[in-house]
Amino acid sequence: MVECSYEGCNEEVFEDSDYCILHLELPENENSAEFKRINSLKEKKVQEKIKNKDFNFEGAILYKIKLEDLKASEINFRKAKIIRNVYLEKVDVSYDVIFDNATLNRFTYLKGVTIRKNLSFKDANAFFVSLKDVKIHEDLECEKMEYEFFRFEEKGYIGGSVLFFGMKNVHSICFKGNKELKNKIKIVGDVFLGRKPYGDLEFNFVDICGTLYLDWLTANNVLLNETEINGNIWFSGSELIDIVINDVKIEGKTNFHTSKIKGKLDCKNVNFKIPESQEETFRVAKNCAESLGDKEEADNYFYREMEAKRLQKPVYIKKPEWILQKFFGYGVYPLRIVITFFGIFIVFSLIFWQINGIFLENSIDYLNLQMALKLSFLTLIIPAYGLVSPSAVNYGFYIIIEAIIGAFMWPLFIATFARKYMR
Repeated sequence: MVECSYEGCNEEVFEDSDYCILHLELPENENSAEFKRINSLKEKKVQEKIKNKDFNFEGAILYKIKLEDLKASEINFRKAKIIRNVYLEKVDVSYDVIFDNATLNRFTYLKGVTIRKNLSFKDANAFFVSLKDVKIHEDLECEKMEYEFFRFEEKGYIGGSVLFFGMKNVHSICFKGNKELKNKIKIVGDVFLGRKPYGDLEFNFVDICGTLYLDWLTANNVLLNETEINGNIWFSGSELIDIVINDVKIEGKTNFHTSKIKGKLDCKNVNFKIPESQEETFRVAKNCAESLGDKEEADNYFYREMEAKRLQKPVYIKKPEWILQKFFGYGVYPLRIVITFFGIFIVFSLIFWQINGIFLENSIDYLNLQMALKLSFLTLIIPAYGLVSPSAVNYGFYIIIEAIIGAFMWPLFIATFARKYMR
């Protein structure tokens, strides 16, 4: 028996060739009788290997392959070439699934697959990779892989890290859980996506227990939506067009050092555990909004930036400053100042209404409600408007308090409206 020339293969050569049926090249013409004959023999050999629980397809050249409802020790497609689709469904693998150096010309589907060790696509060339409801107990390794689309969907689980080093020609990478079924994708380790150009990156309904590394990469759009990151998130040195972060919880640090964002950094409902991270993120978002001329959005980010700065101060400072933040909004929200202004006006009007013995124009008068409203309003806008009765010193204390508030309130009121609505 003459053995196949492929290294490590002990199969008998096919007819007059140097290779066995699995390692034999397919004829170029898919409609030819020879192509159909060779492909039929390949499929027969694949079924024979599956029956014998032999899932070593290293270097195999196949038109397509489908594995479903089976258990395997290891599945090996290293250096394989598959012209059409690869389909794995409801497969339980005790060790690794390997596609290293493989050529996957069309679609690669894994659905309902459990892999007890690693899923590896190192140096593979693929068009579209789709993983649905896939559980990987250790790492997802895609170093130096060349492909256009990669999707990890439904209720997925990765017990180790996700490694996307040295990628080529990537149009889209998407990790997307199923919100309707409340199926989140969980990644226990770190996610490495840095140092190579990408198209779009999306993490939607995902829990990342480690750190998300997006540093030193080039990408069009980055979307983080309804995602929780228990570690850090790094954007340092990256060149991006747009970043959208919605309904995201970040437990660790953020780093935008030397990053370049040409478009917007859109942050909505983002919760930070570390105030320094909140400050840096919203400062960058504010600068992006200002560069695009979106002053209103820049003001919103300025508010969150100032809030983060307050949270970093000592307790005896940040607690009193909370009042300034909520009632005056750091000069960003005019409506808060209007409500606060009229709230103070009404409160002091009611106080004055209940107090007797206030001198007004050198005569003693008992204030009715109308007079109380007048006194309170004028004291707010004209400090020290009222003169306090010598026999009612305690009452005069309220006018002094309101006058002090008014001295700051009225200029703030004018400045905020001028800043908000005038160029």
